[in-house]
Amino acid sequence: MKFNYLRLLLILLLFSCNNKPVSITYPRFFINKYQVDTVSNVVLTLPYKSSYFSLTDKNRLLCIGANFKIDNTVSHLINKIQVDHIFVLSDTLFAIKYIKNHLPLQFWLNDSFQWVCINRFFKDPEIPVFEDEKFIVHSCCFGEFGGAVFFKEKSTDRVFSCPSTCVQNINKIDGVYYVTNTLQHLVGSSRILKIVDPTKLYELKTDSLKRSCNWYMSIINFEQIHSEVKTQEIMNKFESGSQKLIDTVGVLTIASFLYHNQLYNLNTNSEKTFISKIDADSLFVLQNLGNLKLFPADMGVVGKDKNTLVVPFVNFTTSGFVSILNDTISIATFKNNH
Repeated sequence: MKFNYLRLLLILLLFSCNNKPVSITYPRFFINKYQVDTVSNVVLTLPYKSSYFSLTDKNRLLCIGANFKIDNTVSHLINKIQVDHIFVLSDTLFAIKYIKNHLPLQFWLNDSFQWVCINRFFKDPEIPVFEDEKFIVHSCCFGEFGGAVFFKEKSTDRVFSCPSTCVQNINKIDGVYYVTNTLQHLVGSSRILKIVDPTKLYELKTDSLKRSCNWYMSIINFEQIHSEVKTQEIMNKFESGSQKLIDTVGVLTIASFLYHNQLYNLNTNSEKTFISKIDADSLFVLQNLGNLKLFPADMGVVGKDKNTLVVPFVNFTTSGFVSILNDTISIATFKNNH
């Protein structure tokens, strides 16, 4: 009998040793803060050629180097004309200048930092929010009235979509798409969707729906008139193929980003800004960045140059941008007299 007790004790000890909780260690991100002195308010910043190009409310441009200081030489060259809007498409920086009672002029920036006028005007292009070898992904946002993400399959031109208000950026891990949404309405909210196979989303076969920001509402209204199907039952059909990982209220997700093939988030609320990771159906705070409040300057305006992710922001006193590269997060704020 004594032998049996000893054997049972040994088994229990081995079992307890093999079932110790595994501690998970998360990376510690390096946070750098910079101040950039300007004479005007900055309304937009985009990454381009390992630098940052900013448009001010005076229709002037600034080139900010990788050291987060204004490059006066390049800034002088790119300010030979005043422009109203800038965007990056196919690794080229474009600018639009609106002229009263005339068609807008469009320019592209050459390697000598000279603006080249395009002879014929192209309509403002729909900038993809994400693209890979299989899909071109666009999104649109009507704020509290809805929004959607559209996956266009390159090989077939078929378009698959689901409700998504409002897409901030998209990441891909091991073939799976993670769609980050942030809505700045009332106290704000965030959702992150997981899409394993975009072709399992609702297919849009009508051209008008492929360009409709809240296409699902027109279908819902039609079906409610002609049937007694409940709204949520119809929405479940439209949301099929996407999995809601988080759905938070009072928290904005400035951007989601990858580090070592793991998804992390940069969040802000009424009290602080922090880095988080998804834990079950909640956001687990990994690192507090302090009480600096960063609100996305414009939904979906997230630029990417090689591996650097750039998000313009505003708060109650200034504007700036966040630059994320690997484990380093740089926060640049603009200082002026306005």
